[in-house]
Amino acid sequence: MPVKAPACLSRSAYGWAATSNWRKFIYLNGVLTSGAHSKYNEDIRKHDVVELILDCNKRKIQLFNKRSNKKYEINVDDRACPFPWRITVTLHHSGDRLRLV
Repeated sequence: MPVKAPACLSRSAYGWAATSNWRKFIYLNGVLTSGAHSKYNEDIRKHDVVELILDCNKRKIQLFNKRSNKKYEINVDDRACPFPWRITVTLHHSGDRLRLV
């Protein structure tokens, strides 16, 4: 069976990387780039509650960290990432969880 590339490397991948080594990365068109353009400071910590907001009408995604009260936003290029959007979340630690509301 062929090995599939990680979803984050897809040309249509957009999002944030919460790393354990404090590096500030975001995915734009499947390319891991510096988070500086979106002012992302990689402030996600253990036990944080974050909200991922998909604004399909405005073609953007937002990440809101309730502890730090910071919101980050990425505009999505609908030519590279047309509808329907696919959501991929990677949970790395024991006890991490996801709730869809």
